Amino acid sequence: MLSLDSALNISQGNPAGPTALLSLLHPAKGSYTGVVPGDSGEPPLLGQVVHRVSERSAHLTFLMPESAACPPQLTYLLDELVCQTGEMGALNLLAEIDESHPAFACLRKAGFSVYGWQSIWRLPKDCEPGKDEWVEAASIDEIPIRNLLQLVIPPLILTAESIQSGHLSGWFLRREGDVLAFVHAVEGPKGIYLRPIFHPAVEDVRGLICALQGHYPQNGRSLYIGVQSYHAWLEGILEEIGSEFTSRSTLLVKYLVNPLR
Repeated sequence: MLSLDSALNISQGNPAGPTALLSLLHPAKGSYTGVVPGDSGEPPLLGQVVHRVSERSAHLTFLMPESAACPPQLTYLLDELVCQTGEMGALNLLAEIDESHPAFACLRKAGFSVYGWQSIWRLPKDCEPGKDEWVEAASIDEIPIRNLLQLVIPPLILTAESIQSGHLSGWFLRREGDVLAFVHAVEGPKGIYLRPIFHPAVEDVRGLICALQGHYPQNGRSLYIGVQSYHAWLEGILEEIGSEFTSRSTLLVKYLVNPLR
């Protein structure tokens, strides 16, 4: 199986496994799994898309078997998955894949565009926290947090990924009246995936990252941080505190609508 969703893979494990399938029973999630029969005794091809209600983007979660790489039938499967994504109300379809993987070229031929890259790091358990200034986000904090996201995240990424709709759950940092950092988590029985957003003016980022461990009880799970291309400067800090680099993937998007200007 080829996993194409880092957050799901980290939090729920195998996207085609029982734990991930049970997570799809959430009433706010919609999913579609497509199957294309194989030719000449070859195994069938499977793919799945998941979309959270009211979110801008859906996510291509897996393709299997991975050994198939890029057969002609995969084009038909991707076309059907894209069609069903539109039926679910999503405007974009996202995927994450190693650029060296044979399926990367197939996704590009299917109309997926590159909009960035992401590296995944596992935080060390002995990370020494600094001053804990993180505050849990409430509804009253939504506007300043969204202002931070609009300021820090490049427009190219904002058009692909959706800022969390409704109440923004997570932890934020406020200094001198300004919100300068925000972190959102995807938690599951297998691990915890963190997506931090830091304003470049933030000091002691190292201590703030380590302090996050106190807000996410691990209970035997590992804590991971996803670093996108516009936050590449975080990689040096993560390496300094002893974080383990696990993977790097290219971020792809298939736009299902044309913007009106």
